[in-house]
Amino acid sequence: MELDGKTLKRIREELRLTQAQFADKIGVSQGRYSKWERGENAPAGKHAVRILELSGALNPSSPNLVPMGAGGPVKQVRIVGELQAGVWREAVEWADEVSVPVTPPPGLENCYVEGFMVKGDSMNKYYHDGTLVFVEPTISTGKRPKSGQHVLVQRRNKNGLYEATLKEYVVNEDGTRWLWPRSHHPEHQAPVAYNDGVAEEVTITGIVRFFTASAP
Repeated sequence: MELDGKTLKRIREELRLTQAQFADKIGVSQGRYSKWERGENAPAGKHAVRILELSGALNPSSPNLVPMGAGGPVKQVRIVGELQAGVWREAVEWADEVSVPVTPPPGLENCYVEGFMVKGDSMNKYYHDGTLVFVEPTISTGKRPKSGQHVLVQRRNKNGLYEATLKEYVVNEDGTRWLWPRSHHPEHQAPVAYNDGVAEEVTITGIVRFFTASAP
């Protein structure tokens, strides 16, 4: 769901809230929200997650959550950061977190996952801007990805900054390992070799287990 000004106004009016009331529920000033609705900038991070939650897009009874378990248990999952190619940050995770109700698909009810919001188009064959992906950590669990799985990849440059993105993990017949963007965008189609000795430290830190639907 693209949170442009028209979409924000539609959500607010469907909830029968004034701008001041809606801004209060999101946790921003009315002035800041008013600029979003006019198309001046757009909500991001935890504010975008909160708007999706208020709109019902993250309601566990909604078909917008795929895949999902029919009638399964609902649990609160932390949304801890954003994933975006080409954006380098001091930390991958937000300083403040937000939690959303989620119905995990069958077999993953007890799987520990953390949520991340996808930004940009570096993996848009599968995840469009605004998609929430729920990732099982690899470092704390000792899990290793299998070829064909989608993974959370962190890169650390020489300045100590981090980039976090999604890639498809592919192991060729000769044993070489690659990280593919799987994007329609021409700037995000070249794979990254997953090995030692690269200029930037590349680490797989999670495996995507499920995600929310997002309109192209």
